[in-house]
Amino acid sequence: MKNHLLLCLVLAVLESSAQDQVKKWTGAANDSQWLNTLNWEGQTLPSATDSVVLDHSFMLGAYKVVLPTVLVAIKALTIDPGPNGSIELELPAAGNLAPALQLAGSIQLLPNSQLTNRSAASGASAIQTGDSVYVYNGARYVHRSTSPHAAFLNSFSKSDTCVNGILCFDVPGTASYTLSLSNRVLGKLILQSKAAAAPRTYVATGVNPVQLKGGLEIDSNTTLSYNATSTVHVFGDFILNGILNMGPGANAIFLKLYKSWSGTGQVVESGTGNPIIEWNGTSLQDYQFKGQVKDQISLQSNNAIGISLKQPLTVNYGIRLLKGVIYSATDAPFILDSNATVLADTSVNAAYIDGVVVRKAMKGNQTYLFPIGKDKYQRWIRVKGIVGDVQLVYRKIAASSVTASIDSSLKRVSGVEYWTLTANGSGYLQTELSFNSVNSGGVTNLNALQVAYTPGWMWFNGGNEGTTGSAGASGSVWSDTLPFVSSTPLHLTLASTIKQENPLPIQFLRLYSKPLTESTLIGFTVSSTESIQSFEVEWIDVDGQAHFNEEISIVPSKYTYESSIKTFEEAIGFRVKAKKSGVVLYSSIHRFPSWYRTLDWELKLIQAGRSAPKLYCYSSLTQKAQLIIYSSFGTTIHTQRVDIRKGANIFELPIYTLTSGWYTVSVVAANGERKVVKGVVN
Repeated sequence: MKNHLLLCLVLAVLESSAQDQVKKWTGAANDSQWLNTLNWEGQTLPSATDSVVLDHSFMLGAYKVVLPTVLVAIKALTIDPGPNGSIELELPAAGNLAPALQLAGSIQLLPNSQLTNRSAASGASAIQTGDSVYVYNGARYVHRSTSPHAAFLNSFSKSDTCVNGILCFDVPGTASYTLSLSNRVLGKLILQSKAAAAPRTYVATGVNPVQLKGGLEIDSNTTLSYNATSTVHVFGDFILNGILNMGPGANAIFLKLYKSWSGTGQVVESGTGNPIIEWNGTSLQDYQFKGQVKDQISLQSNNAIGISLKQPLTVNYGIRLLKGVIYSATDAPFILDSNATVLADTSVNAAYIDGVVVRKAMKGNQTYLFPIGKDKYQRWIRVKGIVGDVQLVYRKIAASSVTASIDSSLKRVSGVEYWTLTANGSGYLQTELSFNSVNSGGVTNLNALQVAYTPGWMWFNGGNEGTTGSAGASGSVWSDTLPFVSSTPLHLTLASTIKQENPLPIQFLRLYSKPLTESTLIGFTVSSTESIQSFEVEWIDVDGQAHFNEEISIVPSKYTYESSIKTFEEAIGFRVKAKKSGVVLYSSIHRFPSWYRTLDWELKLIQAGRSAPKLYCYSSLTQKAQLIIYSSFGTTIHTQRVDIRKGANIFELPIYTLTSGWYTVSVVAANGERKVVKGVVN
């Protein structure tokens, strides 16, 4: 009896296993119809226990499979095109069942596959699954139906392999369609109006955040009206060719962008919520948007790496600079509209605009801040009096590069920086130039600090109507009223009326070197030599100590100087010291590449009888190195720094602390080369 029962159980398992199998599409009937048995492996239709696979096992090239208008129940579905052409499974528009496709398990859409839902179902989702839906990177689910989708989206996998899987809504008809986005983590969301063949509006609400891992794309003739108080995270590219209404009512969304922003559409706000768009990436974000940001929508930069403008950016309402640099250019300027506000902490160097900044329609009775800068430092300027447009550019280069001629009332102008202002309008001009002691001028006397200006042929005294801050730190100086000609560039810089004050230091633009036969050629380029008494070249040894090499005399109008370092074997780099008006300025250290120092050396152990072995090292260069002793198991036993001098060196090893056995001694030279020897401790 027991044997008979066991046999029955085995037969039942075998029968179940035979029924629970993979069913593949052959396409032999060549008609795309699911219900045609000739299209299936074994010429039988898939059953509720079958896992259906649509792939290229039996046919190559792109193909499409159309489900019937009756209920189809299967265990699982996998669409796996591979490299041989796309595969699409479609729920037809003629069907209205809910569900029309029922699965006990999962749906897996692999790259180059598409599941299209055109069902006319209402009240419930046309697709019902008992497990997750995996829309893998390169695959897409297209909702081309007015049927509900919330329950189906609940099954969507949040796996990293689905980050760039596409969820596309292309709903027919012209009535607005509500999206279920609140608290979702999706791949790439695409909104289209192709099926509607007319303007199509999608509506979303909610208070919970939304994460779009693969990005957001809104096609032309398509509107997303988002009436919510939630944060929408767009981790992929934001492509806007349609309309994004960020606040149709009293609510407004907080849109965080982490990649590029492009398109030709519009961002609008028809309500009163004051929405915000923030750049919040961790790598440089490109702004390629050719459209418009309208109404009371604020922009916010919060990316420490920065934002690169590839198209002009016009701020209509306001912008807040929290973190990072916005890089603009002549063909992609940063534009502030007439009533736009700009919020920037002038004491923080981490947020500013590097490049061309334009302020439209300035009103002469107002003061306008331009938070511009370069090379990690904000060098803001304020302007008032102009009626019209003003363009400003900050240039981190010596003012003498514009002209070396200076009015007799001035003793020097900045050797580091100047601003270029081009006004297209009327009125008068007053400017407030900022200073930062180390990075913009070594300001030591506020009374002697002046604003200087030039149309291009001579630096004139622009006066000192008042200052802020303190000498040796940060602050600003206001000019007197300055002359200007509409549409003609006017250059501005800091200047001093006393030779012994406000050194306004030079900038070392370039340091370079080149190996010679018995020495090293070194060179440097400076922004200005004004008020410089001399340069001194110092070579740097392996301990980081500086040593005098040569003094170089100043040659008028010469900005590049060269010298050579004779002590080649000991030098690892050089720096330049400049003496200017009693102040000593240093360049950074230029390190020679390791291949300059051709290292010829050898390493071996010396052991006489049973005495403790010693390490012998011959080196062609004096250098610092690290000595490491490893056990026979590879464990580090001892580490120490050693000074290897040119020629023969013998080092005592701490053998007395070691037990008997094999050991490995490794020496790592300053240039990274490693020598290894092995020995025995008795």
